Amino acid sequence: MIAELTSAFTAFNARDDIRAVVLAANGKAFCAGADLNWMKKMAGYSDDENRADAMLLANMLSSIYR
Repeated sequence: MIAELTSAFTAFNARDDIRAVVLAANGKAFCAGADLNWMKKMAGYSDDENRADAMLLANMLSSIYR
């Protein structure tokens, strides 16, 4: 989801005809919870892997902010 949101907002930022983006969902919940398999996997990440993972999140947030 991080990669998809980063890609989408990067594309939106390149366009002059988009002034606002509304994130919406179908159903009762936008997010049902954490990805437990990812959490289990990342528990064994090295320091470098944790930093790289954190940078993906930081880049996503930066693309949304712009």
